Amino acid sequence: GGSGGGGGGGGGSTGSGNSLATSEVLQSLGGRGLCDLLYVLTAARAWHGHREVGTSVVAALCGCSGHMAVTLEAELLLWPQTLPLVAEFLARHVVERRVVTRFLERALAPFWARHPAPVAAALLPHHVLAISAACVQSGGALAPEALEVIRHSVASWTAANASRLRPRGVAGVVLSLSRIGPGPGGEKVDSALLRALLCRAAELVEQAREESEPPFRPDWLGMLLCGLARGRYRGTGEGLRALLAVHLLPRRARTKEGDHAPIPMTPAIMAPAELQNLALTAHAAVKLDVHALRLDTTDIGSPTALGATAAAVVAAARGSRCSDGGGSRAPRGARGARSVGLLAHAFGVGLLVHPLSAEASALHTQARLGKASAAARSRRQQSDDALYESALLALLEASRTLPLQEFRVRFQLLSALQCWWCARGGPA
Repeated sequence: GGSGGGGGGGGGSTGSGNSLATSEVLQSLGGRGLCDLLYVLTAARAWHGHREVGTSVVAALCGCSGHMAVTLEAELLLWPQTLPLVAEFLARHVVERRVVTRFLERALAPFWARHPAPVAAALLPHHVLAISAACVQSGGALAPEALEVIRHSVASWTAANASRLRPRGVAGVVLSLSRIGPGPGGEKVDSALLRALLCRAAELVEQAREESEPPFRPDWLGMLLCGLARGRYRGTGEGLRALLAVHLLPRRARTKEGDHAPIPMTPAIMAPAELQNLALTAHAAVKLDVHALRLDTTDIGSPTALGATAAAVVAAARGSRCSDGGGSRAPRGARGARSVGLLAHAFGVGLLVHPLSAEASALHTQARLGKASAAARSRRQQSDDALYESALLALLEASRTLPLQEFRVRFQLLSALQCWWCARGGPA
């Protein structure tokens, strides 16, 4: 209660943020008081002083010397969560690269290097995600030795805790590892860590098999798949198949009596409001080369991972009425344009690239033995292509009314159009 009051008192004295730019004020707040203050300020979304407060906090943390530095060190050892939560505040509100870089190099990395055990004991998945976001915010300006301390600490913590993570933690840590991993894009992540996290995701999927809701929320699923795609890891593909099937295929909810409801529930990620997460999921499935996998291995007519999203994408792109009777508004603004660009690129690549998966290879072998098998395989491929093309055309139509200033979005749409052209036999 006392530290909470300190946080509140600090909030009342930070009219412009300058009063935090002293080590004395930071010492009076304490670690927990500072965390409380930053939490309250983050909740005040209409306030405009976040950047100034973040800058002053970094100045105070990095400017301590002598007795003040010793006192601050002792306070941080009592509350090691302070520095990760400061990193989260900076990643959200401070855009100056030099400020974030200074904090990571002069405050967080040295403290983590000096006290690995207390840091590991207090670290939580959302702390890891916040620090990786701050590393991204530094824009590659972070000193290699500081980045290596962060990378080693996160990797060691992940190896020790992967088997205990919940769905949100699995998704956040996978994305974090891909952000801070070696390589230009963080793609050289330790495959053993990603394998352990993907195995944990498979365990969570199995545990929730009889539940009415899948284990990963739409945003967590998008986060998980984006991290795996960025880290270039998919394992055997079977774990991802099971993960996608649980979240993309309709599920039968249980009634109060314990029986399955007669009408399957539409997956949460198919809701119009989840278009961005659906786009991230579809695009990551293409990058991981699992978009052509049939989701149900027991059903020869089961949709592919990409095909399962087609109807929802068409409905969202056209602003159609949902199956539950609710209205769907067509994509709008820069955010809508980014979602449309990702989806268009995914469906364009889906039209052009048909990976020879284990299942497709078996069908190909059967096709050599009889015309009936070859015809069945051809019909399935034509059905998939028809789904992909209808989704792609709806997305291209929707893009006509969207702002396309971002180069990446224009590139994705033009690439999708080129894929469609080549898939339909046009000259390269």
